[in-house]
Amino acid sequence: MTTVQPPRNQILPVPIVSLPIKAVPYPRKAEPLTQEEYELIKQQIPSYKYLLLVRLLRATGLREAEVMRLCPEHLERRGPDLYLLVRRGKKRKLEYEAVAVHPEVATELLQWVQGNALRPGESLWPYKAKIFQRTFRRAAWAALGRRVTPHSLRKLYAKNLLDAGLPLAAVAKLLGHEDTRTTEQWYYDLTSDQRRLINARTRP
Repeated sequence: MTTVQPPRNQILPVPIVSLPIKAVPYPRKAEPLTQEEYELIKQQIPSYKYLLLVRLLRATGLREAEVMRLCPEHLERRGPDLYLLVRRGKKRKLEYEAVAVHPEVATELLQWVQGNALRPGESLWPYKAKIFQRTFRRAAWAALGRRVTPHSLRKLYAKNLLDAGLPLAAVAKLLGHEDTRTTEQWYYDLTSDQRRLINARTRP
């Protein structure tokens, strides 16, 4: 049996194989909280006992767990200023760090301790962390129609300081980060308004 050889210059057709296209995975971050959205959430907080904690988280940038551990003996007056003696959540050392409190929130916090006759060793907050988290998420959903966690208050604190021009190293220290790369990578995202401003100023 003889076989027919194709001409030397003839190009044989190559079969096309279709391969399934997979989406490239990438970390999808939630829209960062803005000050205006924070004000709307505050209006939906059902009780002052939750609202005071929300304002304290916003004013200090502390982690929720760090604030939930506070007792009256962790409030320290230094002249006219109030400081919280906080054990950082992700550090192995058991040393306390002094964190300054905004004067308005400091006054309300002292009144809260006195009004509830809290004694040393008693928690400042008469509820568990899960109850607060659920209350905050419900208030955020009612105000914004999307999921927002209390940790967003910490990110808002950091973003406002960076937008105001505070050095990255200073913001990292206030947040309790040992590495500034943590602050830069996880605590700063552009808002929708900032992205629109960038697009307007870089129109091709």
